[in-house]
Amino acid sequence: MLEAFVFKSDSKIQSSSFPNTP
Repeated sequence: MLEAFVFKSDSKIQSSSFPNTP
């Protein structure tokens, strides 16, 4: 479920809360 949310906001979330996200 979380993956779907991160996948959408991966652009800003990647450097915000999920820097470890691929």
